[in-house]
Amino acid sequence: QILRGGAFFSAMELIFLYKQQVRGIIEYPTSAIYHASDSVLAPLDALQGRVLRAAGLTDFEALLYARLAPLKTRRDIAMQGILHRQALGLGPKPLDALLIRDSSMPARHTRLSANRHRLQIQSHCGGQHTDYLRRSLLGAIDVYNLLPPSIVETSATVPELQGKLQSLVLERACAGMPDW
Repeated sequence: QILRGGAFFSAMELIFLYKQQVRGIIEYPTSAIYHASDSVLAPLDALQGRVLRAAGLTDFEALLYARLAPLKTRRDIAMQGILHRQALGLGPKPLDALLIRDSSMPARHTRLSANRHRLQIQSHCGGQHTDYLRRSLLGAIDVYNLLPPSIVETSATVPELQGKLQSLVLERACAGMPDW
């Protein structure tokens, strides 16, 4: 419906309407669908692609001008928020048995281990993970454990962490890094 009236709106108004009316519905089940394969999530991602095409914006321009990251990136950031809430001790109690803080010291002192933040969570993958497990909350633990300490340790709330992660994505995109 928004796209039908697209001729009456500027590109930024169209993006605003999408963010206000549609994105919340698409993102509502994020934690339930995060583990799904890319082919299953493609129709959801295509919705945002249609809006961006109608507005005449690329993914990078949408991120830069409207702070609208691709849905895959937003899902990843949302899952990092769940893990951060749990690491701060503010998450749901049933997850305490699954997401356990890891306070052990690394066996070897390397550059990677020296740059770890203090809110580590025990990984369940152990190098022998299936694709399904890697795409789940348990697979996201490995990413959370590698986040820079300057982001994790200075974020007292989940929205603060997620804002810093989105800023990191924007910074990497502006620097021309292909993996933003």
